[in-house]
Amino acid sequence: MAARAVRPRAVVQRPNGAHRGLRANGRTVVLLEPIPLAPGSFDPLACLSKATVVEQCRYTAPTDPTFLESLYRQLDARDDQVWAADLDKLICPYLPICDPIVDHQVVKFDGSHLTRAFARALAPAVDGYLKTNGIVPR
Repeated sequence: MAARAVRPRAVVQRPNGAHRGLRANGRTVVLLEPIPLAPGSFDPLACLSKATVVEQCRYTAPTDPTFLESLYRQLDARDDQVWAADLDKLICPYLPICDPIVDHQVVKFDGSHLTRAFARALAPAVDGYLKTNGIVPR
């Protein structure tokens, strides 16, 4: 049997029903908020291949929460076993300015996906974020 997609409106109207199964046996649910997106069809990696300086490939990301981020935060506020993890500042340390290279790593291979190398380089920071915020034990 194929899994049914959870429609956002259904989650808002019945928040406990949407994640009850995930929370079975006292498990904690961590919802990773969407990362900052490049505007329109801007591709930071393609830009880097043509740029003469890295700064030409910076972009400004929206800072207002998206519908999905707002939804995750509502679920977080309603349930102590649900966490909305906002990693935006790890990906764009100068948010709303997003640099195409952070800590000597190319951040994205297109407008919305992290490179494998950058994602691996983020692992210790994500681990620290989860521990500092009490989401996982130290």
